[in-house]
Amino acid sequence: MMESAVLGFMVKHNLGKASGGDFNLQPDLNHLEIHFGGSESFFPDEGTLVGRIPANVSNLRGKIPAVASFQVDQTEPGYVRVVAVDASGNRSGPSEATPCTPRLIKDEYIDSLTVSKLTAGTLTANTILGASIRTATTGARTEMNPDGVEVYFGNGTKAVKLGSHLDGVTAPSRPGFEVCYPNGQPMARLGALPGTDRVGMEICDESGSVKVLAGELTDGDYGLAVINPAGELVKLEDFIFGMRKATKDGLGWTTTTTYTNLSDGVGPAINGVTIGDLGRVVVTLSAYMDAPSGGMALMGVEVKRSDGSFGIAPDDLDSLSIGGGDATQLIAMNGRASVQVFIEGLFPGTYNFTAKYRAESFNGGTANFANRVITVQPY
Repeated sequence: MMESAVLGFMVKHNLGKASGGDFNLQPDLNHLEIHFGGSESFFPDEGTLVGRIPANVSNLRGKIPAVASFQVDQTEPGYVRVVAVDASGNRSGPSEATPCTPRLIKDEYIDSLTVSKLTAGTLTANTILGASIRTATTGARTEMNPDGVEVYFGNGTKAVKLGSHLDGVTAPSRPGFEVCYPNGQPMARLGALPGTDRVGMEICDESGSVKVLAGELTDGDYGLAVINPAGELVKLEDFIFGMRKATKDGLGWTTTTTYTNLSDGVGPAINGVTIGDLGRVVVTLSAYMDAPSGGMALMGVEVKRSDGSFGIAPDDLDSLSIGGGDATQLIAMNGRASVQVFIEGLFPGTYNFTAKYRAESFNGGTANFANRVITVQPY
């Protein structure tokens, strides 16, 4: 009985340049063209092309040779030349011609082994080396390669990646996990963040812009933060721990009808508050107040840039006020009150916030203030 077989040859290529070395071709390598000709001087073209071997940066990083067998229809010796092709379709010059004699290819060659010849329990190995192991070559699939484990959407874009270098940099090893939108942009990353020396988590919008950060932040601190519309880093701790408060106990008074300090001195005041590019801050004023008979007691805030280049005077419309009536009505009101003042349009920089006071009276009455509180929160 004769055993059927085909004629062919096997190619093993270490992906080295013609000038010397192994696994030093350009990282945008896509595949190798294999050409077979009858003379040493033959020129590779479509007529001499016998097949292609997939080979890419995964082979180069993992130092995995490109290996494949090819069938031919002749028994006479010939020559093989190789052409490297990059991801853009650019072809290199052909390699030197290498002598080759086609031989019978039988089932002993692993590349002709079919699934029917693999039975559960008959294949054992300590190590399986290959450029990639995948469930399909295109479309929705799962793939394991030297970059890690990758899952793809049906449109071929990457959905999930788990690897030791998400940004393609092999040293140092920085493991991470990445989930992507169907358009290929990153949705979330965890671990070593690509393109940085930081470790943490990032959540992105559909354009790939980072919106939420956790762990090591871009300013070197650790915590939880968001990126605001101006592109600034806004930390959660600025809202939880960043609010600043100042108090002044005791009783102070004034009869002045323009904003001023009280009889017991300045304040309370908060100095050196940093305002970002959005130029916004909320100030809360609180005090026990006693308005003059038939008049009003008002507590406002004076805002000054620390270098003195800009300031905002207290304004009745943004003040804490109590009282009312006129001299004939003799209406008197007192008690504790508070107000929030939203201030916008500040230039970036550091600012000082100081409580100021005035009386509104038609008969020269006194406005009294006790246990005053001011809080400042940029936002």
